Amino acid sequence: MSAHSEHSNERPSAKLAARSGVSRAMIGRVERAQGSATASLLGRLCSALDVSLSDVVANWRDLNNGYRRRHASPMDAASGIEIIVVDLPAGTRVPDRP
Repeated sequence: MSAHSEHSNERPSAKLAARSGVSRAMIGRVERAQGSATASLLGRLCSALDVSLSDVVANWRDLNNGYRRRHASPMDAASGIEIIVVDLPAGTRVPDRP
């Protein structure tokens, strides 16, 4: 088998692991929501995928507590400035640890 054909059969998670420096096992745990991903780990994955972490979590809602995060500025703003709006229902507590 040639090196080219071995590389073309490589699993996407293996390619992501190689590009990000994050183990395939950890990527699998994050995909299955079995592990908590740190901001650093997410940043490495996003960098390997050539997307920003902000783009990944641009519009997000936690159905358990009503937390909602969304972009208020254009996603392609030339300035690089992002304005984020966060809504949290009154009286809701968000734990400081996962």
